[in-house]
Amino acid sequence: MAIDLSELCASGPVLTDGAMGTQLDARGLPAGTAHELWNLENPQAVAQVHAAYAQAGSRVVLTNTLQGNPISLASHGLANRTAELNKAAVEIASEAVGSDVLVFASVGPSGKLLLTGDVSEDDLLKAFGPQIQALGEAGAAAIVLETFADPDEAEAALKAAKDNCDLPVVVSFSFAAGADNDRTIMGADAGRIVDQLAPLGPVAFGANCGVGPDLAVSLAQRYRKIWAGPLWIKPNAGVPKLIEGETVFSAGPSEFAQQIPPIVEAGADFVGGCCGSTPEHIRAVAEILKK
Repeated sequence: MAIDLSELCASGPVLTDGAMGTQLDARGLPAGTAHELWNLENPQAVAQVHAAYAQAGSRVVLTNTLQGNPISLASHGLANRTAELNKAAVEIASEAVGSDVLVFASVGPSGKLLLTGDVSEDDLLKAFGPQIQALGEAGAAAIVLETFADPDEAEAALKAAKDNCDLPVVVSFSFAAGADNDRTIMGADAGRIVDQLAPLGPVAFGANCGVGPDLAVSLAQRYRKIWAGPLWIKPNAGVPKLIEGETVFSAGPSEFAQQIPPIVEAGADFVGGCCGSTPEHIRAVAEILKK
């Protein structure tokens, strides 16, 4: 069932969830395995992550479908299971969190580049369409196009969303390039993104991944200068470091949570965490937001 995002955040910031991928990795997902495969082969682990975020205070959780498009799934031999994997993800999340928490569907980039001709716009439309259709049919409340770097690819995903569902769409980019970390790796800044994609009717713009909560403040400010609608911000839990062969993120729950209020003050309506963030990070944010 589709919802009104502006109405949802009208009474204050909405707390979303934290990372899914790193949480599944911590639960034993074998290296090189598609995270989406666990929607069928280990749904209990996926449900545990969703339930932990809901218990921590998340009002919105994202499905385990970031790379659930057939182009990405093809590298794991799973392209023919696109609909099955995506529908299962929505069902798992919905059952895990209950009726008080909204389930938004995660849709990430294809992993192929338009610029180099690895993929065409038609290829992208044919890939994102079936994924988004399956997510909508399974009962997702909104579509979140997240971790995009190329506005042209995001445009194709937006078109596919408009053609295959009637759900509100959030468009979130990953910024980690440029002197101020205010550009995507494809060189796009917030201004270009909004100018190009706003005419297609997304209900929210934002940023996820890429940077930690300290740098996310300036991203929120840049967006807010040119976009009056809902703003979605989910930074990483600080900068990742390799320690004894293990990737460790620099911001613990308390440090991460303390940096969320400035993001809200900068205009963010939806806040949460991306890579490295845990239910403990989200619980700490929930406590901060209560104050």
